[in-house]
Amino acid sequence: FVETTDVERVRDADGWRRAMRLEYANLRGALDHGLAALDPEHGRRLAAALGWLWHLDSRGHEGMAYLRRAIDRAPEDRSRLQARLLTGLALVADTASPLDLEYDAATRALELATELGDESLRALCLNLAAVGAFYTDFDTAWEFCEQAYQAAEAGGNTFVLGGARALQAIMLHLRDRHAEAQALVDESVRRHLQLHRGVLSTVLGFQAQGALATGEPSRALELAEAALRTAEPLADYLRVGAARSTLAYVRALCGDLDGAHAAIEPVLRLLDGAADEVFVPGVAHTMGTLSMRRGDPEAAVDWFSLDARSTDRGVETYLAARALPGLGAAHAALGRSAEAAVALDRAVAVAKRLGMPSALAEALDSQAELAAADSDALERALDLAHAALAERA
Repeated sequence: FVETTDVERVRDADGWRRAMRLEYANLRGALDHGLAALDPEHGRRLAAALGWLWHLDSRGHEGMAYLRRAIDRAPEDRSRLQARLLTGLALVADTASPLDLEYDAATRALELATELGDESLRALCLNLAAVGAFYTDFDTAWEFCEQAYQAAEAGGNTFVLGGARALQAIMLHLRDRHAEAQALVDESVRRHLQLHRGVLSTVLGFQAQGALATGEPSRALELAEAALRTAEPLADYLRVGAARSTLAYVRALCGDLDGAHAAIEPVLRLLDGAADEVFVPGVAHTMGTLSMRRGDPEAAVDWFSLDARSTDRGVETYLAARALPGLGAAHAALGRSAEAAVALDRAVAVAKRLGMPSALAEALDSQAELAAADSDALERALDLAHAALAERA
């Protein structure tokens, strides 16, 4: 049943998702029965077919558990089905719990897809590997995107034609190359992304932050609101949560603190009631920023610390790069100069490694303020302030 409806998923993802949700109790029962059977083939096929539903749904953790069971029923298998299961695991991890999981699953799937000569599946694996690498290594992620795009052209994978360029645009925004990012998401990319609300919403969110960074607050608000409208039908944690976080962040930096809180408060309630640990990038950074704007650096420390600890495969992520300058500033506001110095040194190191000029400039500015408090370090403070200005140039 699920396999036969996959064409409908491509044609009408919203309608397909609604239909699958209505059948989900029956599908879960079939999964449990099939994966427990002496011959688990049917259960494994069903798990592979449900990967997109779990990717687009709020039951990602349950989906990952089923996919792991399906993979483990034939751990030495080298078939296309095993490749699809591993791809499904990476796909579901992408929206449920990517850190320390997505890259590994995607590259394992990529090895099989390459071995089998399946260019369409290989394109998706490369795109997912790019997302997995993206958290800690923009350059490697960029190269994966280039390979994914080429494989998508060869294999006719229209989703990846949009997804690969979308991720590259996000990385350009994070590196303050906003005009290049805007140009990369052309009409063909936007057309391909119509097939995937989640990716389109994420791109709109980063475009909103780009507009804010380039002095277009009204356009930033419009883009952030469009991102939320795009994501809301998904009714998931990650995409809706990220879109609300972006809207709250933009409102906060535009001075509308009450509007910022109104935008993010539903996400905070959802996270409080979630049964599993939920991955929603942007919430901690937005709440830390909002706390600082409200004059509550103690709360800001708590929020920024969440992302400041973010690692993937033992390496600090871009989420840490964005959070650490705020964490240092919050510690400094509380008079904790030693803690501030440690956080800001980390901020500089991570921002330099990833090539994120705004995060680096923010950290350097805070280091300059710390140094200026010491009459013997005024020259260093001036040098740091000049270095921050150079990063913003």
